[in-house]
Amino acid sequence: MSRRVMFALAILTLPLLIWGCSKPPEVEIQKAQAALAAAKAAEAQQYAPRSLSAAQDTLNAAMAEKQQQDAKFVLFRRYEKSRQQFIRAEGLAQKAESDAKAEKERVRQEVSSHLSMATSELEAVKVAFQNAPKGKGNKADLALIEAELQSIDAPFAEAKAEFDAGRYLTAKPKVAAVREQIKRINDEIAAAAAMAHQKPQARR
Repeated sequence: MSRRVMFALAILTLPLLIWGCSKPPEVEIQKAQAALAAAKAAEAQQYAPRSLSAAQDTLNAAMAEKQQQDAKFVLFRRYEKSRQQFIRAEGLAQKAESDAKAEKERVRQEVSSHLSMATSELEAVKVAFQNAPKGKGNKADLALIEAELQSIDAPFAEAKAEFDAGRYLTAKPKVAAVREQIKRINDEIAAAAAMAHQKPQARR
């Protein structure tokens, strides 16, 4: 092949090479955005906020780089850097989705365990109340404890409803509050039991 023919082919091929370098990474953009949407759907904002933030920041940087290239004359555009950033953003978004699912499952198991313990503790404290010795010295205290015991049912049911709806992060502090209340009532029952047979002080 003569030099003239090779030169002519090079001249004809050059625009194609330039176009290949300057072609916007539309496919990579769509993949990155879809992966980020999937991460958000997996509640990454609640369960994996750092991972989601890393993906979002990388996607924003990629878009900024692409827009910078868009502003250039077509023959001077180079999208390779933004293309690689979009690919990285997609990978980070997929990680955010995976992290969110794993953390959500961990929290689900934790809250489920606390709900089971709260159920057992509530049953035990009710039995303790029924078996608590009663006397003149603790009659008023036991009446207050009984009212407090009845007041647990509503927040406990609310915590279980949040759990059943899959809102584990919302259910978690509610269950913790119920267990703390049960513990407090149990201590109050013990104190009231100690007062059951105490004689009232004589009036002067």
